[in-house]
Amino acid sequence: MDAQTLHRALDESNKLRARLYLEIFRAAERRVGRMAAIEILREAIRKWGGDQGEGLKCHAPAHFDGLVTDFATIPDGGIMFDPECTKEGEGLRMHMRRCPLKLAWQDAGLSDDELALMCSIAAEADYGTIERAGFAVEIETWKPGHAGCCVLHVRRA
Repeated sequence: MDAQTLHRALDESNKLRARLYLEIFRAAERRVGRMAAIEILREAIRKWGGDQGEGLKCHAPAHFDGLVTDFATIPDGGIMFDPECTKEGEGLRMHMRRCPLKLAWQDAGLSDDELALMCSIAAEADYGTIERAGFAVEIETWKPGHAGCCVLHVRRA
């Protein structure tokens, strides 16, 4: 499989994940209300993300280059999230300039407020992944008027 075919498959898979998040959120919101639905999704998505972080533990406590490679650029060379990674003090700043989840929600016609909410919920996957890997992270999720998508500030735990 060539790199472009792999990227398309990964991109589509992540767009489907975005649609799944949205459908689960809408079903939960109808049944248990908005705040409970948000809490349920955040909890489940963070746990799922934590399961993904096991393979990144080899980079803790401070091998940030390895984290960037394995978290943000493999397997498609960074095309999917187009990360801009820079040193930030003794840590790392990763600005994801592209996000297939955000693109899928835009395609689904979400308003800016709904899009910002879904981005903040989906960020729980990254919290779970990076924290399980042995790092501390703060995430600025997308807000209306901001370029790209989220910005992750990673440092030693």
